[in-house]
Amino acid sequence: MVHIRTPWNFQDLYEELDRMTRDFSRVFDTESCLAGGPETGLQLNEHDGIQEEKEAVPVREIRFEPAADVFRDEKGVRVLVDLPGVKESDVDVQLHDGILTIEGRAHRAENTLRVYGRSFRVDRRIDTEQIDATVTQGVLTLTLPFRAEAQPRRIAVKAS
Repeated sequence: MVHIRTPWNFQDLYEELDRMTRDFSRVFDTESCLAGGPETGLQLNEHDGIQEEKEAVPVREIRFEPAADVFRDEKGVRVLVDLPGVKESDVDVQLHDGILTIEGRAHRAENTLRVYGRSFRVDRRIDTEQIDATVTQGVLTLTLPFRAEAQPRRIAVKAS
């Protein structure tokens, strides 16, 4: 026989629904459907209204490796990285010891921060001084041109 816990008041019902929503969110990686709960700093009071707690609620950080498309032609390499919801000011691109690291941050809810991170090894033929990065509608475009000596050069053939 299975015993089903019966909520005795609105607070118990609210806490049970909040627990189920958090479990669902973890499984499907969705944001909470309820506006309150212990993680958001909101509590249901005895009059069934919502009041904000005084304490600061820790921000929950979710890490993702964003999708990226890499294209190569005779001029260099172009990388497109999906960073949905990330503003230009929240994107950090660094090059250190031949590793290009991309990090973007997007606040998805009051207490949730999505952090996108990805790294690429940069070929020695890339002109690291000329790397360019732009963000347009949640897509980071990196342009990595080849060094002049690494680009193919056509040699004219003359008749003797």
